Amino acid sequence: MENKKVLLIAVYSDEMDDSFEEPGICSIAAFLRRHDIDVAIMAEKEKSVDLQKIIDMKPFLIGFSIYNVSKDAVFRVIHSLKKKVHFPCYICLGGSMATSYSKELMNEEPLIDFIIKGEGELPFLQLINRIIDKDTFSNIKGLVYRNSDKVFVNEGQQVINDGNDLPIMARDILKAKKNNIVLISTSRGCSGNCTFCISKSFWKKWRGRDAKSIVDEMESVKQTFNVDKFNFIDSSFEDPDIYCSRLRSIADEILNRKIKVYYYADFRADIGNKASKELIRSLYKSGLCSVLLGIEAGNEQDLKLYAKNTHLQAIEKSIELFNSNEIHIIPGFINFNPYSTMDTLKENINFLYKHGYASFPLQVLTKYRLFKGTALYSKIERDGLLSNGQYFDEFKYRFVDKKVELLDNFLFNIMQADKNQEFSYFNKLSGHYKILLKYYIKFFEDQGKYEAREVVTLYEAKLNEVLNKINERIYEWFYQLLDLCIKDCWCNEDAFLITKRMFTNDFIHNINEEIKSINIDLTLLLFKIGERFEAII
Repeated sequence: MENKKVLLIAVYSDEMDDSFEEPGICSIAAFLRRHDIDVAIMAEKEKSVDLQKIIDMKPFLIGFSIYNVSKDAVFRVIHSLKKKVHFPCYICLGGSMATSYSKELMNEEPLIDFIIKGEGELPFLQLINRIIDKDTFSNIKGLVYRNSDKVFVNEGQQVINDGNDLPIMARDILKAKKNNIVLISTSRGCSGNCTFCISKSFWKKWRGRDAKSIVDEMESVKQTFNVDKFNFIDSSFEDPDIYCSRLRSIADEILNRKIKVYYYADFRADIGNKASKELIRSLYKSGLCSVLLGIEAGNEQDLKLYAKNTHLQAIEKSIELFNSNEIHIIPGFINFNPYSTMDTLKENINFLYKHGYASFPLQVLTKYRLFKGTALYSKIERDGLLSNGQYFDEFKYRFVDKKVELLDNFLFNIMQADKNQEFSYFNKLSGHYKILLKYYIKFFEDQGKYEAREVVTLYEAKLNEVLNKINERIYEWFYQLLDLCIKDCWCNEDAFLITKRMFTNDFIHNINEEIKSINIDLTLLLFKIGERFEAII
């Protein structure tokens, strides 16, 4: 074969955030380069994809990562390319959507030649070699392929068994976009069995890198790109053992090297039963500023449905553990599912309000997303709750309780209307802005700049006052909507009037003005003492 160039590309739809690296294709690229494959990486919004640049590369194989939300954009790019390309060029898809809906995607789009199910490195390398050698594809585990207009699905999936053999992501996108937050994968898989999660069927089993390898990568990235903020993208950072020994090793390795880094990670809701206060304190000292805690529900019925293998008492313990160490919590939450009742929704909103998490309105409105291949999807299918819709529709299900369905439909519609910018803004305040303040507090503390630290801490308290107002307002609004359902007097017009009354222009304006004031005052005070603050709101 004359040309042996491979292109890996992520195409984003307009509503997607393209400000981060794309872990899947960056990891596969790194693995292929280990094996002397010439690989290029692209990650662009659909309208920014440079078709001529791709044509000039003359790749014989293009691998697309695909998501439910990006499917149409990916298909349009494939069609545009195929119209202009006049050399042999195969198309391959990968990712969680491709894994769940491989046959459906192949049947819908005949221009797709291959799909790889699950972890991509080993089967993608084998696919490249088979194409070059003009060999058969029939024994590549996890490969879906087309032959004479028929679609064949090879059984099984392939994984890299040793965690320390997992590829360290290629940093082409980081270099091109000059991101100020770096994604790091320290493990694959999860030892949990949550019924809503695709991780188990996608990654198959947990494998992790050792602490030295992880901190080597952090240190290298910091030196090369002058970036000190990291997002650990593991399914659950504390896996796999009940003693959290790997966590201890990572914290110790960072502290022993005396490198100043700041990071965000995902934890399971029962971490409080495993981790000591001393361990969480060590993680904070090593740079842990914020966590996504996989709470998912504020009631025992939903926790059981999701197979969280924990209880509210343990979740409360975990929340206290992070709060007492000044680590910001973003709650992972699924408020609505097909089996929700008025009682579970009441318990959920009470839980969220109690901890201030109703200030995350998108968490309050979150509903279960269907993933074919998960235990909860199978249960919904068995119970006859799947509704008509496109195969990739994440919400094509009915609710057992029709009152819940009325409320959910209303909330879904108001979220779709103009993407509800107010709620997204509130979420950003509770999430990104709060994380930024936690970063500066820890950053100034590490630098010994205690006056600056106290200034940021003061304005974090001011932000908390604003978030408390949002928390109160979201709680009152949701409860009023619940009351309409409970009293059997649901009316969309009444629900809309309640929403309009609770979120007046004056309320939104006052929140905006308070945040502007916090930004300006904080920036000026830090400037006076010779420090900078890069506001993101």
